[in-house]
Amino acid sequence: DDTTVTPFNQNPGIALIKTATFNDENGDGFAQVGETIDYAFSVTNTGDVTLTDISIDDPLVGVSGSLSSLSPGAVDDTSFTASYTVTQADVDNGNVSNQATAIGNYTDGNGNPQTTEDLSSSSSTTEDDTTVTPFNQNPGIALIKTATFNDENGDGFAQVGETIDYAFSVTNTGDVTLTDISIDDPLVGVSGSLSSLSPGAVDDTSFTATYTVTQADVDNGNVSNQAMATGNYIDGNGNPQTTTDLSDNNSTTGDGTTETPLSQNPGIALIKTATFNDENGDGFAQAGETIDYVFTLTNTGDVTLTDISIDDPLVGVSGSLPSLAPGAVDNTSFTATYTVTQADVDNGNVSNQAVATGNYTDGNGDPQTTTDLSDNNSNTEDDSTVTVFTPEGFTGVNACADEIGIGILLPITNDVLVLENAYSDSCGAVTASFSGQVLTGDSCSWSLARTFTMSGGCYTSDFTVTMVHSGGDQTAPEFVESLPNNMIVQCDALPAVATLTAIDNCGSATVVFQESTIAGDCANEYTLIREWTATDACGNAVTHSQAIEVIDTQAPTFDQGLPGDLVLECGQGVPNAPRITASDNCGAATLSYTETVEDQLCANTFTIVRNWVATDACGNAREHTQYIFIEDTTAPVFISDLPGDTFATCDAIPAAAELLARDNCSDVEVSFSETEQDGDCGHRYKLIREWVATDGCGNSETYVQEVTVACKITKGDIHNAVNTDNSLYDNYFKIDGIECYPNNRVKVFNRWGKEVFSAEGYDNKDHVFRGYSTSNGTLSGSSGLPTGNYFYIIEYQFNIDGQEGGDVLQKSGYLYINNGND
Repeated sequence: DDTTVTPFNQNPGIALIKTATFNDENGDGFAQVGETIDYAFSVTNTGDVTLTDISIDDPLVGVSGSLSSLSPGAVDDTSFTASYTVTQADVDNGNVSNQATAIGNYTDGNGNPQTTEDLSSSSSTTEDDTTVTPFNQNPGIALIKTATFNDENGDGFAQVGETIDYAFSVTNTGDVTLTDISIDDPLVGVSGSLSSLSPGAVDDTSFTATYTVTQADVDNGNVSNQAMATGNYIDGNGNPQTTTDLSDNNSTTGDGTTETPLSQNPGIALIKTATFNDENGDGFAQAGETIDYVFTLTNTGDVTLTDISIDDPLVGVSGSLPSLAPGAVDNTSFTATYTVTQADVDNGNVSNQAVATGNYTDGNGDPQTTTDLSDNNSNTEDDSTVTVFTPEGFTGVNACADEIGIGILLPITNDVLVLENAYSDSCGAVTASFSGQVLTGDSCSWSLARTFTMSGGCYTSDFTVTMVHSGGDQTAPEFVESLPNNMIVQCDALPAVATLTAIDNCGSATVVFQESTIAGDCANEYTLIREWTATDACGNAVTHSQAIEVIDTQAPTFDQGLPGDLVLECGQGVPNAPRITASDNCGAATLSYTETVEDQLCANTFTIVRNWVATDACGNAREHTQYIFIEDTTAPVFISDLPGDTFATCDAIPAAAELLARDNCSDVEVSFSETEQDGDCGHRYKLIREWVATDGCGNSETYVQEVTVACKITKGDIHNAVNTDNSLYDNYFKIDGIECYPNNRVKVFNRWGKEVFSAEGYDNKDHVFRGYSTSNGTLSGSSGLPTGNYFYIIEYQFNIDGQEGGDVLQKSGYLYINNGND
C-alpha cells in the first residue's frame, strides 16, 4: 500500500540588492569619523519555491529584521535595515565597499531541508557587484618654519660661518591620514622623515635643518626663505594624491617667509697721504706746482660695501670702486692731484681731509651708508693730511723801484710771521731775526733779497734763510682827457678824431692812435673802430676803443615834382610818363620805373599804374606811384536809319530792320528781340521790336519800334452752327474778331432766300443771332427757327488803325440751326 509519489524538479532562487545612503551630519560636504551610512535591503524570490526563515548576513555591519516567508516572484524591501559608523580608515580610503548575503530555506521533494543564497548587488537581481559608498575627502597640510640665529662669537653681529637652526612644525589640517610626509627647503637640506600623520595631529620634532651664514647674507642683513611640506594619500578611486603647503613663520593658515634678521656692523677707514712735486727743483713751493694724493681704503666692518666714493673739498678725486669686501684694502682706485695756489704758499702748507662713503643695504632692504674722515697714517684716527712748504718770497709785486723800502710795500714783520709759522715744529716755536736786504734792478724789474737768522724748535743750531721778493712796474698809464663814447651816427655825420694824452705812475707815457673799419651789410654802413693806446717805459699799456656805428637809414629824395593821379575817358589820349631823377645823402641813387595795367574790368576800363622807386646802396627806398584810371561811360550810337512805328495787316507784316551801331572805344554788339502785345480786340495786336547796342564795357543804347497789326475775318473765325435748345455751347452765331470792326451788318436767310435775321453793329454780346427770326413773314416764334441749313452774309468796314473809314469786306456761307424743340 505505498503512496504514489510524483517527484518535481524544484528551481529555488533568491536575489539581494543592497543600497547605501551617506548621512553628512555636519553638512560640510565631506566625510568625518563618526558620521553614518544607512543601508536598505531588497530581497526577491527569483525561483519557484516558497522560501522561509529568510536571513541576511553582512560582514561589515549587523543587520536588523526578519522575514518568515517569501513566495515565488515576491519582493521585500522593508524587513531588513542596517546603519554603519564611518571610521578613519574609511575616510582615508575615500569610500566604504562591501557585500551582504541573503539566505532562504525550503524543503526538497524528499522532505529534506535545503537553502538557497545570493551575494548582494548594488542595483541588479542578476549581478553580484559590491555596494560602494564614495566620500568627498578634504586633505590638508600646514608647515610652520622657525629660525634661531647662533651668534657663536657672542659679539652681537653676524659673521660668515655662523649658523641658523631651523625647526619645522607640520600639522594635518584635513580629514585624511597623510603618509610619507616630506619637507623641501631650497635654502638648506632638511633632515628627518615622517611616515604618517592623522587628521589634526601636529609634529614638530621629526624635521630639522642648520644653515651656515654667507657673506651675501650678512650683506643683505637677513636670511629669508620658505620650505614646502608634502603629504601623500589615496583618493576614493584608489589613486595616489598629494597635498602641499608653503611654510609660514607662525601660522598654519598663512604663507609668509621665515625672516632671520642679521645684525650688521658696517665700517670703512680712509688714509690720505701726500707727495709734493717741486717741479722746478728750486726747493720751494710756487703757485702752479702740484701735490699728488694717494687714498687707501679699508673695509673695517662685516658688510660688503658698494659704490665707494671719496669726497675731498680741496680737490676733485678721480676713480671709482664698485665693491669692497670685509677686511679688503684698496690703494689704487682713487687718486687726486692738487695745484698749489699763492694762498697755499703764503700759508706755508696745504692741510685738509677727505671723506670716504660706502653703501650697503640693511636687513629691511633700505639703502644705508657708512663714512670715515681721512687720517694721514691710521685707520682708527681722523687727523688732517698736512703738506709743509719751504717759504718763498713774493713774486710779481706791482711797484716802482723807488717805492720799495723797509716797512712800506713789503713789511719785514710779514716775512717773520711766514718763516716762524712755516718752520715751527713739534718741538716748539722757531724765531726769525732780520739781518739785512739788497735791492737790485730798475722800476721795470727789481729783486729784493732779505736775510733772516732762524733759531729754536727741533733745530740744534741757528741757520740762515733768505727770502727773495721780486716785482716791477705793472701799472698801465692813465688817459688825461675824457674818453669818447661809442655812438651811432648817420653816414653823413661822422665826428672828428679826438686827441688824447696819458700820464704814468713811474715815468712818462706815449699815445698811439689807429683806426680800422669793419664792413657792414651795405656800402654806406660800417663800424669805425678808433683805438688810442697809452704805453709807459715798461711796456704797460692801456687801450681805449671807440666804436662808431655808421648807418644809412635815410631814403633818397626825388628831384622833380611828381605826377598825380588821373581819370580819363577811354577815347582820350594817355600822357607820357615824365622823366624823374633822385638824389641820396650818402651816395648815388638807383631809379627804377615800371608801368603795369591792373584792374581791367572790361576792354575799355582799366588802371595804368606807374611806379618810380629810388634806392640807395643800403636798400633805403623812396617810392611814388601814379594811378591813371581809364573809364568807358559812353554808350554806343545807332548809325542805321531807325524804323518808325507802323501799322500792318496780319498777312503783310514788314520784316524787322537790321540796325548797325558804333562806339567811341570798342566794337559794338547789337541784339534784337520781338514780343507780341495783345490789342484792344481779338483781331488786333502789337509787335514790340527792340534793338540793344552794347559796347565792350556794358554801356548800351536801346531803340524800340511798335508795329500795330490788324487781321481780317476768315472762314475759320465764323462758327457756322447754332443751338436753340438752351445749350451751353454754340447758343449764338459767333463771329471771332467782329467786335474789332463795329461798322458791320450781318444777315441770315433761310433756304428759300427769305431773310430771317438782320443786324448792324454785330458784337457777339448784345447784338447776336440766337436762332430766332427778327423778320416778319418767317416761322419762328418762341421756339426758334426750325432745324436746317441757312445762309449768312457778313459785311464789315476793315481798317488797320482802328479809325473810321476803310474798305468794306464781305464773307458769306452756310449756317446750320439745330432746334431741339422740333
